[in-house]
Amino acid sequence: MKVLKTAFMIIFIGILIYLIIGLFTPPVTKEVIIELERSSEEIFSILANQSNMTKWIPGLTSIKQISDRPNTIGSISEFVFKRDGTEIPILVQINDYKENESINLTLIHDKLISDIQIKILSQNNGSKLDVAYKIADNNLLTKTVMPFIKPLIEKYSNMDLEEIKKLDRKSVV
Repeated sequence: MKVLKTAFMIIFIGILIYLIIGLFTPPVTKEVIIELERSSEEIFSILANQSNMTKWIPGLTSIKQISDRPNTIGSISEFVFKRDGTEIPILVQINDYKENESINLTLIHDKLISDIQIKILSQNNGSKLDVAYKIADNNLLTKTVMPFIKPLIEKYSNMDLEEIKKLDRKSVV
């Protein structure tokens, strides 16, 4: 009986530590600034054109407009990604939209919420793209696994940013 109580206490303490680690894990944040040779207008046009996004966003298989018109504040679209054999639907809401300057988005998945701020600045020989994101959990269970999935989130985010870098060499319009 004493062995059973000890085993139960060890399991209970392990679960408690696991939950505490998750509760105190901050959201995944990252900011990347990319210098591109195209003009800010060209880059913005590529980023904002939903009909071409499947050509340069890895794993994006379809986009469906849910409410309002594309590229308007408050509009919601459903993006469906296929990664590692799994389809992942994500709702994308536009919070702010300034033509040729910036887009602020919230991506909502049943497990994660991401805030993405995209700014495009003109430069002498092209433009500078500033992408900042914050990925947070949507529930306690997800929050507890955030320390373990953070590397996977960063891997896919880096893949997406690498595709954005390639926009200078692709004819996507």
